[in-house]
This record gives sequence, structure tokens and C-alpha cells, in this order.
Amino acid sequence: MASYQVRIQAIRSRGHNERPFVTIPVAIARALDLQKGETVQWKIVDRSQLLLVRQPQPSPIKPPSRPRKG
Repeated sequence: MASYQVRIQAIRSRGHNERPFVTIPVAIARALDLQKGETVQWKIVDRSQLLLVRQPQPSPIKPPSRPRKG
């Protein structure tokens, strides 16, 4: 099993509360074939474990084809 250590970071915006965030290492994203914009969900297993769950992605919507001129 591969293991990667990351730090919890924080975003501090003027007029907003501090928000923690975690980055996913590139090696993990590649191994899971995660794509930009993909939706995932964190589930709490217990106080020391989180589970990252990939959410079903909607099918891409194709624009209607235009009739050809001519």
C-alpha cells in the first residue's frame, strides 16, 4: 500500500473564517485517474480515518447537431 504524508493548510480570506484544505498528491491523483473538476466526497470513518469516495459523473451532453448548409 502506498502512503503519502500531507499537511492540513488553511485559507485566510479577509472577512471570512479560516478554511482548512488538503491537497491530493499528484501521484495519488494519477493512480486514481482523478480528473480536473471531478466530484468526490469525504466520508468520516472515525476520528483518525477519512474515506474519499468518487461520485458518479453525469454523462456529457452533446450539443444538437446543426443542419448543413448547401
